Amino acid sequence: MYAHRIQMGVLKSIDRTSKHLPEHSIFFKPRDIVSGDFYWSIEKDGYLYVAVADCTGHGVPGAFLTLLGTSFLNEIALQEEALTPAEIMMQLRAKFISELNDNEETFRDGMDLSMIRLNLSSNVIDWTGAVSPIWILRAGNEKIDLVGGDKQSICFTEKPEPYTSHQFYMEAGDQIFMFSDGYSDQFGGPKGKKMNRGKMLALFENLQSESTAGQRTEIIDHFNNWKGKERQVDDVCVLIMKF
Repeated sequence: MYAHRIQMGVLKSIDRTSKHLPEHSIFFKPRDIVSGDFYWSIEKDGYLYVAVADCTGHGVPGAFLTLLGTSFLNEIALQEEALTPAEIMMQLRAKFISELNDNEETFRDGMDLSMIRLNLSSNVIDWTGAVSPIWILRAGNEKIDLVGGDKQSICFTEKPEPYTSHQFYMEAGDQIFMFSDGYSDQFGGPKGKKMNRGKMLALFENLQSESTAGQRTEIIDHFNNWKGKERQVDDVCVLIMKF
């Protein structure tokens, strides 16, 4: 429990990041006392950065990686330039490779990551995903736009490629969803099967008229009802943001 307190102290509420933060809500539920998922945010030079990460494993090993990840991200953010998420991810991958590998052993653990950089004056979002996607629900639309990340985690790879930068203009009422895979991977329901992304997608689309706080409540209730008496299989982190 003390380790949990330390980890949550490092994560802290993203409400403390910026007074310009759009309406938002987070469902954060570790599988064990400490989590291998984390969220991160910072405001710099007129930009708001927000990320959701899913580290390799869970419990204590996953929690160690979250501390490394947040530490590396904070170090990268201290640079003078307001980097794009793609540039940040390439530097983050380089840090994981240089700090966690030596000549005797190749360390392939790391994280999947979804990160936005919001221009606070124009509402333009730069987004990059390392495996993790972003879902965008435009105001008045019934269907969510699914945007997939690059098929490269933040970790050692023999053939590293640059990460792809995507840009979106957000209008009033638009929403974004960033998440780890713990929600959709949960077993439960009447047949004890995985929820899967399809059921998760349908749930999110049906909640668009509610506030982010109301959506969070519905998302938590749905998860708990689906899980029932099954054991939670992974850490869960779902971030909702409405403009």
